[in-house]
Amino acid sequence: MNRGLVEFADDSYDVSVCCGVFTLGHVPPTGVRGLLRVTRPGGLVLLSTYSKYLAGSDFVAYVRRQADDGALKVVERRRDVPYTAEGPAHYWAFEVLR
Repeated sequence: MNRGLVEFADDSYDVSVCCGVFTLGHVPPTGVRGLLRVTRPGGLVLLSTYSKYLAGSDFVAYVRRQADDGALKVVERRRDVPYTAEGPAHYWAFEVLR
């Protein structure tokens, strides 16, 4: 399993925020696991995904698998919201379930 964020202990935070990371050439969808690991159960993970990143990755399918496996619940997803002059992003809120 991708541990990610290894310098942080499990369940360290009530809320984790990640912006500008899940974009082309940066972090793969598996990076979500690190955010879930360092966020306590019942906590929130808030992140953005550049719309072009979603088109070129399996991020949505990965999130769906994590939800199906009981690791997270998608609390909210805002689609194609202004991000940069280069294009929009999607904004996500996950509740950590595990």
